[in-house]
Amino acid sequence: MIKTSCMPKKTKKEKIISEYRKRIRLLQQYSSPESTQTLSPTVSEVKKPANNHQQTTVEIHVDEKELQLKTFFFKDLKRSALFISLIIALEIIIYFGTISNYFKF
Repeated sequence: MIKTSCMPKKTKKEKIISEYRKRIRLLQQYSSPESTQTLSPTVSEVKKPANNHQQTTVEIHVDEKELQLKTFFFKDLKRSALFISLIIALEIIIYFGTISNYFKF
């Protein structure tokens, strides 16, 4: 027997809003008391009643320091991916070189 819930399902926008709230909660948990003032993204919700459902828009404001950390992260990620791919390519070259007796180890 399957019970049906009287609660309506979440819309896509409500799911996005709840995901942002979870992210903000996690950021606040991991930030130290010293840096809570510098890394505090704010979420403002604007609800506009529509025909038979509510539309919600979410605006996220991010500090400059957080944007700077994000850019550094992606630069490091790209650099790491480059080094890893070069190492793997070198291993493949050495492997096939030793198979064909090009390198004599």
